[in-house]
Amino acid sequence: MNYVKLSLVNGAVLGLVLGPWSAVVALAHAPTTPAAGVGLGACARFEQAAHKLEHKVGERHDRLLAKKTERMTKLTERRADRLATRTEHRVDWTERRDEIFDRLEAKADTDAKKQALATFQQVVNTAVTTRRAAIDAAANTFHQGVDGAVNARQQAAETASQVFKKAVADALAKAQTDCAATGADAAAVKETYRASVKQARETFNTARQAVEKMDLETLNTVRKAAFQKAADDFKATMDKARADLKVAFGE
Repeated sequence: MNYVKLSLVNGAVLGLVLGPWSAVVALAHAPTTPAAGVGLGACARFEQAAHKLEHKVGERHDRLLAKKTERMTKLTERRADRLATRTEHRVDWTERRDEIFDRLEAKADTDAKKQALATFQQVVNTAVTTRRAAIDAAANTFHQGVDGAVNARQQAAETASQVFKKAVADALAKAQTDCAATGADAAAVKETYRASVKQARETFNTARQAVEKMDLETLNTVRKAAFQKAADDFKATMDKARADLKVAFGE
């Protein structure tokens, strides 16, 4: 069962790199001759790039959080739908069971048969309660495991995004400070800025790859095994209960 889309970070965060990187390329092609006014112009461009970056990073980060909320909402809704379907099936099964009990009661024409039927009904009701409890417990364990994996992955994505934002912001702040200094070498400032953003991008990509996949195979295996055991145990109990009842009814 796939509860979560495994591309949580790619579209929402990876685009953060492209905005500042295009600014770096533009600055790298700017005049590098330390003539009068070049340092001031570089500072102005860095400041402009910083404001643009801050706006883009903020927008993309907000979209990342919105998508996180949207996915969790959809996950909750799907679980609620499955629970409603399971509950409906159980209600239908209970109605069919009661109809069978009524037909058997009509056939129980001796005290021995009535006692056997009472025992059968008790065994069936206990078996049903046990099976439902096992299925519910397995489903809840699976959901908790998925929630833990999703939360850990989203936290890792959020951390990677925050680290990237801070690294680029620090690079821009340093560039603004350096190019505003007396006698600043605009070309050197731009190159330092470009290298810092490149390193921030590489660090982000490494962190992104670490959270790229979320393995739910173990959780799925454990849940399926629990479901199968609940079904097998129920079947074994019911087979014996039916056999005992047939003997009591002389069939």
